[in-house]
Amino acid sequence: EDVASGLRHFLESFPDAHWEPERTIVDDDHAAVPYVLTGTLTKRLGPFEPAGQVLELRGVHLFALAGSAIQATEDIWDSGTFARQMRNA
Repeated sequence: EDVASGLRHFLESFPDAHWEPERTIVDDDHAAVPYVLTGTLTKRLGPFEPAGQVLELRGVHLFALAGSAIQATEDIWDSGTFARQMRNA
């Protein structure tokens, strides 16, 4: 429930959010998808008030696989870059 709530709030704050995958790297039980996330802040998100901030953030989504099922995921991105972009309207 917490993950769903956090994602819902993020998407309300960045209604034009778009993840552009760069490639997919897969082995027997893991996958990695480097991406670029873009969007425009239109609603308060944590300490950041909307003032025309445009987000362009590189990240990587990691997956632990069990056969054809996703066992676990982890999303890695730089919070410092995110904060700088949100402060620099």
